Amino acid sequence: MREPDIRPLLEPVSAEAMQEAYAHAPESTLGETLRGPRARRIVPLAIIGLIAVLVLGGLVSQLVEGALGQRAQGVVVFLILAALITVGWLSWLQLQHARRERYARLASFARANGFDYEPTRPGRRHEGVVFHVGSSRRDEDVFHFLPDEPGQREVEVGTHVYEEKSSSRRDATEHRWGYLAVRLDRRLPHLLLDATRNDGAFGVSNLPIGFAKDQRLSLEGDFDRHFALYCPREYETDALYVFTPDVMGLLIDETGAYDVEVVDDWLYVYSVTPFALLEPETWRRLHRIRTVVGERLARRSTRYADDRATAPIETQVTDARGPALDPGEPPPAASALTSRLAHDRIAPGGARLRRRRVLTTSTVGVAAGAIGLYWLFGMFDRLVG
Repeated sequence: MREPDIRPLLEPVSAEAMQEAYAHAPESTLGETLRGPRARRIVPLAIIGLIAVLVLGGLVSQLVEGALGQRAQGVVVFLILAALITVGWLSWLQLQHARRERYARLASFARANGFDYEPTRPGRRHEGVVFHVGSSRRDEDVFHFLPDEPGQREVEVGTHVYEEKSSSRRDATEHRWGYLAVRLDRRLPHLLLDATRNDGAFGVSNLPIGFAKDQRLSLEGDFDRHFALYCPREYETDALYVFTPDVMGLLIDETGAYDVEVVDDWLYVYSVTPFALLEPETWRRLHRIRTVVGERLARRSTRYADDRATAPIETQVTDARGPALDPGEPPPAASALTSRLAHDRIAPGGARLRRRRVLTTSTVGVAAGAIGLYWLFGMFDRLVG
C-alpha cells in the first residue's frame, strides 16, 4: 500500500459525490444522527437556544397580553411554536446533509486509495480483545484493503461499536473503539501490549477483558513504563523473539498511546476513541504504524513456527524461533524453510491468553458494603468497650 492520497479529505466535495452519497448513504435514525460529530456541537446550542426562546417567549407573551389582550397572546404562542418547529426541521436537514457529506468524503478517499468502504456492517470478523464483548456489536466506517500485487498485505481500519449493560444502570453503555488490523505472514502466539498511557484511575486497564497476571512478562529498559506485555505461559522466549529491542523501540515511538495485540496472523492496534478519519494526520500515522511496525512484525512472523503444535514427524521443528533477522536482511529462500515451516499452527496453550475473572459492579458493591459494616462495628465495639 502506497502512502495515502489525502486530497479527497481536503478538497470540496463535488456535486456528483454528493448525489452518490444521497443515493447510497445508509439512512440514519434520529439517535444515529444525534451521535454524529456535528450533532455534538449543534445539539447543545440548540438546547440553549430553545430555553432562551421559551423564556423570551414567556416575557413577550405577558407583555402582549397586557397590551393587546388574551387573543393576541395565543397568536404569539403559535408563532413561537412554529418558529421552533422550523428551526428544528432545518437543524435536522443540516445534520443529515453533514452526515452525507462525510460519507461522500470518506467514500472518495477510499476510492482514491484502493479501499473498499463500508459505512456499517455486523461486527463478527475479527478475533481481537475488543471484538467479542458486549452486545449489539457492529463495525462502522470500515476501510478494507485487499492486496492485488506482490509485496502488499491485507489492511483494515474502522470503528468497532458494542453495548454493555451493568447492574447499576438500566440502559446500556455504548463503547466505540478505533482499530487498525494488519495481516501478518504467519500465525504467532497470542500477545497483548496494554499501553499504560491510556489507563484509567489507579492504573486500571482500559481494555474490556482482563488476563491472568501470571502471564505478564517484564521486558528490559523502560519498556514496562509504556506497555504491560502479556504472553501465554511457556511462550516467554517466543515473545522475546517477536518483540526484539528494535521492535520495542518502534512500538514506543509509533503506538505509545494505543493498545497492541497479535492474534493468529493478525496485528491489531486499538484506540480507546474512534480514529478521526477525516483528519489527514490520522491516516499518515496509521500508514506509519502499518509500514514500520506492521512490516517489522510480519518479517518476524515469516520465520516463526511453534514446535508445540502437532505436525507430521518429517516436518517437526526443533527450533521454534530460528536465528534473528538483522535489520534490512531479506527473508530466507523458501527452499531453506520448507522443512521448518511446513505447518502454520499454534498449540492450544499459546493460541489464546487465559482470562482472569473481572469483578462486577455488584460484587464490588457487596464487598465494599461488608468492609464498611465491619469497620463500623469495630468502631462501635471500641467505643462501648
